[in-house]
Amino acid sequence: MKHFQAIVVISFFLCIPWLASAQLQGRKRIDSLVKVLPELRDDKTKALVLYALSYNFKSINPDEGIRYGLECLDLSQRLKLDLLIGNANNSLGINYEEKADFPKALEYLFLALQQFEKYDLKLEYTGTVLSNIGTIYLNQANYDKALEYFLKAVPIYEKTGKKQGLANTFNGIGTVYAYQKNYTNSLDYYTKAITINEELSNSHAVAEIFGNLGDNFKDQNNYSQALSYYSRAMNIDELFRDRDGIATNIGSMGKCYLAIAKDTTHKIEADTLISSDKQTNINKAISDLSEGLKLSHDMADITNLIDFSFSLADAYQLTGNSAKAYENLKLYTTLKDSVFSASNSQKIANLESKREKELKQKIDVLQKKQQRIKTLTIIAGFVVLFIIIYFIYRNYRIQKRSNKLLAIEKQKSDDLLLNILPAEVAEELKETGSTEAKYFDNVTVLFTDFVGFTKVASAMNPQQLVAELHTCFKAFDEIIAKYNIEKIKTIGDAYMAISGLPLANPNHALDIVCAAIDIKRFIYGRRQQLCELSFDIRIGIHSGNVVAGIVGVKKFAYDIWGDTVNTAARMEQSSHPGKINISDATYLLVKHKIECVYRGEIEAKNKGMLKMYFVVA
Repeated sequence: MKHFQAIVVISFFLCIPWLASAQLQGRKRIDSLVKVLPELRDDKTKALVLYALSYNFKSINPDEGIRYGLECLDLSQRLKLDLLIGNANNSLGINYEEKADFPKALEYLFLALQQFEKYDLKLEYTGTVLSNIGTIYLNQANYDKALEYFLKAVPIYEKTGKKQGLANTFNGIGTVYAYQKNYTNSLDYYTKAITINEELSNSHAVAEIFGNLGDNFKDQNNYSQALSYYSRAMNIDELFRDRDGIATNIGSMGKCYLAIAKDTTHKIEADTLISSDKQTNINKAISDLSEGLKLSHDMADITNLIDFSFSLADAYQLTGNSAKAYENLKLYTTLKDSVFSASNSQKIANLESKREKELKQKIDVLQKKQQRIKTLTIIAGFVVLFIIIYFIYRNYRIQKRSNKLLAIEKQKSDDLLLNILPAEVAEELKETGSTEAKYFDNVTVLFTDFVGFTKVASAMNPQQLVAELHTCFKAFDEIIAKYNIEKIKTIGDAYMAISGLPLANPNHALDIVCAAIDIKRFIYGRRQQLCELSFDIRIGIHSGNVVAGIVGVKKFAYDIWGDTVNTAARMEQSSHPGKINISDATYLLVKHKIECVYRGEIEAKNKGMLKMYFVVA
C-alpha cells in the first residue's frame, strides 16, 4: 500500500502546471486518477489526487473541476494542509475562469493569495495566483489592474526561476499593452515570452502568442502580416490537435477578413491570402467565423462565443442578411450580459476592495497597530474608495469591444440617478463620490396633502388607490418640471417640492405659486371626473432659506431642512380643502403678480400667530 500511495503522489506532482507535459494531460490521465480515487485510504494522498483532478478538468469540464476542487478544499481544511488549501482555492478560481464566472474566480483566487501570504508558503505559488488574477482583470478589460498584478508576479518568477510562469506573465503584459494600443511595448513582451517558450519547447504557448501578434497586426491594418501569424499559430495547433487554439485562430482569421472587407481607408494589396474582391473577403469572414463559433460552442469557450458572435452579426449585416445578423447579435447580447453585467462588475469591485482592506490590515499588524487616529483615517479612506469604485463601475468606460447595447444600459443607469437627485448633485456625486450639504437663501417650499385621504382610500381597492396616487403625483411631477422646480419627496399622500435650488432663481416664489395653481386645477378636474373616488387637496407655501443635501448611504435621498420647511408644512396644515395658503414672506414676493386674500393672523402649531393669505385662482 505504501508503494502504491507513493506512485499516486508522484503522479500528482507530474500534473502541477510547471512540470506537466501536454502528453500527460487530458482525458486519459483524468480517467486513471478517477479510477484510483475510491481505493485510497490515506486522506492526505486523497486530497492530493482531488487537487490533481480539479486542475486537470479545467479545460475539459470545469464543472467537474469545481466539484473536485471543493472536495479537495474541504478535506484539506479538515487536515489543516495549508499549502493544499491555497492550491485548491487557486484551482477553483481557474475553473470558474473557464466558465467566465469572473467574480467567483476572483473570490477564490484572492483566498488563495491570502493563504499563501498568510503562511509565507512557497513564493512561486504566490506568483501563479498573482498572474491568474491579472488574467481575470484582463478578461474584464480592467487593464490597469491587470498590469498591476502581472507586474507583481514578474519579480517573483524571476527570483524563483520559474520560466514558464514568467513567459505566461510576459504574454499577459503584452496583451494588456496591445489593448492599450501600445504596440511597441506589446511586441517587446510578446518577443520575451516567445524566447522563453521556445527555450522550454512549449510550442502550444508559442502558438498562442503568434495568435496575439496576429491581433496586433490586424489592429494596425497590416492584414497580410496578421493572417500570416494566424496561419503559423494554426499550423502548431493542428499539429498538437489543440481544438481550443484552432477555434480561436480560425475565428480570428474570420475577424481579420471582416476588417479587410470593411476597411475603406487603406489600400488592400491582394496576395495569396487576401482577395481584392470585397464579397470574397466577406464570404471568407462568415465561413471562418462560423467555424470558429461552432468549435468554441463545442469547447464551451464563452469568451470566443461572445467575440465571434458579435463579429459574425456584423459580417451578415454587410451581406444584408438581417435575420442571421439578429440571430448572432442576440447570442452576443445574452452571453455578454451574463459575463459583463453591472452586477458582476460590482462583485469584482467589492472583491478588490476587500483584498485592499486585507492588505492594509496586514500592514497595520506588521507596524504594531499604529495610533487610533491613523487607523480611523485608513478606514475612512476605504469608505471613500468603496464609493468611488462603486460609481466608477456604474459609469465605467465600456471596453474596446463593447457595442451600442451596453452603452444604452449605461445611459439607463445615469438616467436613474438623475431621477433620484438634482442634476448638479448627481454630477458632483459621480465626480467626487460624495456631496456636501449646502445652504440656500431665497427659496420657496411647497407642501400638498390630500384631504379626507382615509375616507377616499376606504372606497377603493389597493390597486385603484395606488393607481390614483400615481396619476396625481405624475401630474404634479410634470407641472413642477414645467416651472423648473425640484421635487424633494413624497411621504404617503403628501408631496414636497422647492424652487430656487440647486440653481438660484429670482422668480422662485412666483414659479412655485403658479405651479400650485396648476396642481389645484388638476385636482379640481379629477374631482369633476371621478366625484367621490378622487381626492381634494390642501396646499401650503412659504419662502426663506434651507440647508439641502444627501441623507444616508443606502437608498440615499436628497432632502432639505430648516425653519422654512417647518413653516411651509404649517401653511399646508392651516389651509382649507381646494385652497392655496401662503405665508407673509411669500405674499410679499408675489403680491404684484398674484391676487391674494388676507386671512389675518392664524395660530400655527409651534409657530405662534402667523399672517396667512389665500391665493385667488
